[in-house]
Amino acid sequence: MDNPTGRTEIMEVREEFFDQRIRIIDKIRKEKETDISEAELIVAAGRGVKNPGDLELLRELAELLGARLACTRPLIEKAGSTPEGRLASAAGR
Repeated sequence: MDNPTGRTEIMEVREEFFDQRIRIIDKIRKEKETDISEAELIVAAGRGVKNPGDLELLRELAELLGARLACTRPLIEKAGSTPEGRLASAAGR
């Protein structure tokens, strides 16, 4: 598409259109975490982690060392995600 065209329409939505079955019962503020590229020490988990217990041991090690825990992409894909949400890659990010 060299010259895409279209029309944008701004609409006002009245409150009665929103689903009123949803109720907020509590808000928990998440602590802001620093990027692992700023960490002084990192404990990295990879394919050697075979079960959640292994990852828990590495988490404890990182805590004892005052380090950040990071996981490689294959481990994140296998587990679905890391609780910490940090990816350690060859690019160092």
